[in-house]
Amino acid sequence: MNRQNIKNNKKYSIFFLFLFGCIGSRILFSLMVARGPVFIVKVLGILYAILGVGSIVIKVFGLRKDKGAFQNKIWWDDLRYIHGILYITTSYLIWNQKRYAACGVILLDASISLGRYIQKRL
Repeated sequence: MNRQNIKNNKKYSIFFLFLFGCIGSRILFSLMVARGPVFIVKVLGILYAILGVGSIVIKVFGLRKDKGAFQNKIWWDDLRYIHGILYITTSYLIWNQKRYAACGVILLDASISLGRYIQKRL
């Protein structure tokens, strides 16, 4: 196998990890928010609040700019504010019993992420 094939295989392996890991988990979380038991939904509300605040803190203080998951270059740094705001919004909606609205925000976040991934990485 030559270098170009190895590079392409790695590129598509990372894409499928992103697609099924990152995007897949967001879709699963949106289904859990829409249909899950109240306790699980409340836990997800807390998780989204932590993720939202964490995303904003990382961006404000310039933390973790170089390497992300799987030791790849972070390509989503400019989306941290958007993710943070969407995650905090999701948490707020969950805690105010607006499950389907929260589900929509999670799916919006997944769509933005997928679009940016395709734009930057493929």
